[in-house]
Amino acid sequence: MVCAASLSAATKPGVRRPAFSEKLFRQTVREGEPVLFTCKVVGTPEPTAKWYKDGQELFSSDAIDIKYSNGTATLAIADTLAEDDGEYTCKAVSSEGFDSTSARLIIKA
Repeated sequence: MVCAASLSAATKPGVRRPAFSEKLFRQTVREGEPVLFTCKVVGTPEPTAKWYKDGQELFSSDAIDIKYSNGTATLAIADTLAEDDGEYTCKAVSSEGFDSTSARLIIKA
Protein backbone atom coordinates (compact mmCIF):
# COMPACT_ATOMS: atom_id res chain seq x y z
CA MET A 1 0.00 0.00 0.00
CA VAL A 2 1.34 3.44 -0.96
CA CYS A 3 0.29 6.53 0.92
CA ALA A 4 1.01 10.03 -0.36
CA ALA A 5 0.11 13.44 0.96
CA SER A 6 0.86 16.99 -0.02
CA LEU A 7 0.77 19.99 2.23
CA SER A 8 -0.58 23.34 1.20
CA ALA A 9 1.02 26.54 2.50
CA ALA A 10 -1.75 26.77 5.08
CA THR A 11 -0.84 23.39 6.60
CA LYS A 12 2.97 23.35 6.34
CA PRO A 13 4.48 23.12 9.81
CA GLY A 14 6.11 26.36 10.91
CA VAL A 15 4.67 28.38 8.03
CA ARG A 16 2.32 31.29 8.69
CA ARG A 17 1.18 34.00 6.32
CA PRO A 18 1.78 37.58 7.50
CA ALA A 19 -0.76 38.98 9.94
CA PHE A 20 -0.71 42.18 11.98
CA SER A 21 -0.87 41.59 15.73
CA GLU A 22 -0.85 45.35 16.38
CA LYS A 23 -2.51 47.60 13.80
CA LEU A 24 -2.17 51.27 12.96
CA PHE A 25 -4.58 53.82 14.41
CA ARG A 26 -5.69 57.31 13.37
CA GLN A 27 -3.58 60.16 14.65
CA THR A 28 -4.11 63.91 14.74
CA VAL A 29 -1.19 66.31 15.24
CA ARG A 30 -0.53 70.00 14.71
CA GLU A 31 1.63 71.02 11.79
CA GLY A 32 5.28 70.95 12.89
CA GLU A 33 4.75 68.26 15.53
CA PRO A 34 6.29 64.77 15.22
CA VAL A 35 4.27 61.65 14.52
CA LEU A 36 5.12 57.97 14.88
CA PHE A 37 3.19 55.10 13.33
CA THR A 38 3.99 51.65 14.77
CA CYS A 39 2.59 48.23 13.93
CA LYS A 40 3.59 44.65 14.64
CA VAL A 41 3.45 41.74 12.23
CA VAL A 42 3.98 38.02 12.62
CA GLY A 43 4.65 35.44 9.94
CA THR A 44 6.99 32.65 8.88
CA PRO A 45 9.08 33.17 6.91
CA GLU A 46 9.55 36.67 8.33
CA PRO A 47 7.78 39.16 6.06
CA THR A 48 9.15 42.39 4.68
CA ALA A 49 7.28 45.63 5.37
CA LYS A 50 6.57 48.50 2.99
CA TRP A 51 4.90 51.82 3.74
CA TYR A 52 2.50 53.79 1.54
CA LYS A 53 0.82 57.19 1.73
CA ASP A 54 -2.35 57.53 -0.31
CA GLY A 55 -1.26 54.51 -2.38
CA GLN A 56 2.27 55.77 -3.16
CA GLU A 57 5.20 53.80 -1.74
CA LEU A 58 7.33 55.68 0.79
CA PHE A 59 11.06 55.40 1.43
CA SER A 60 13.30 56.73 4.20
CA SER A 61 14.46 60.28 3.54
CA ASP A 62 15.44 63.42 5.42
CA ALA A 63 11.73 63.91 6.26
CA ILE A 64 10.63 60.30 6.90
CA ASP A 65 12.34 57.57 8.92
CA ILE A 66 11.18 54.02 8.12
CA LYS A 67 12.40 51.03 10.12
CA TYR A 68 11.57 47.33 10.41
CA SER A 69 13.09 45.03 13.01
CA ASN A 70 11.90 41.87 14.76
CA GLY A 71 8.35 42.19 13.44
CA THR A 72 7.93 45.86 14.38
CA ALA A 73 7.49 48.38 11.57
CA THR A 74 7.72 52.11 12.26
CA LEU A 75 7.31 55.27 10.24
CA ALA A 76 8.37 58.53 11.91
CA ILE A 77 7.97 62.09 10.69
CA ALA A 78 9.91 64.50 12.91
CA ASP A 79 8.39 67.72 11.58
CA THR A 80 4.97 67.24 9.98
CA LEU A 81 3.75 69.45 7.15
CA ALA A 82 0.22 70.05 5.84
CA GLU A 83 0.96 67.75 2.87
CA ASP A 84 1.66 64.84 5.26
CA ASP A 85 -2.10 64.63 5.89
CA GLY A 86 -3.45 61.40 4.35
CA GLU A 87 -3.93 57.64 4.59
CA TYR A 88 -0.86 55.64 5.66
CA THR A 89 -0.61 51.90 5.03
CA CYS A 90 1.91 49.30 6.12
CA LYS A 91 1.93 46.18 3.96
CA ALA A 92 3.70 43.00 5.12
CA VAL A 93 4.66 40.53 2.38
CA SER A 94 6.23 37.06 2.38
CA SER A 95 6.24 34.05 0.10
CA GLU A 96 3.11 32.89 1.99
CA GLY A 97 0.97 35.97 1.31
CA PHE A 98 0.41 39.48 2.61
CA ASP A 99 -1.54 41.60 5.07
CA SER A 100 -1.95 45.33 5.50
CA THR A 101 -3.08 47.88 8.04
CA SER A 102 -4.00 51.52 7.40
CA ALA A 103 -4.70 54.67 9.36
CA ARG A 104 -5.39 58.31 8.69
CA LEU A 105 -3.00 61.10 9.68
CA ILE A 106 -4.75 64.43 10.22
CA ILE A 107 -2.61 67.56 10.30
CA LYS A 108 -4.14 70.56 12.07
CA ALA A 109 -2.93 74.03 11.13
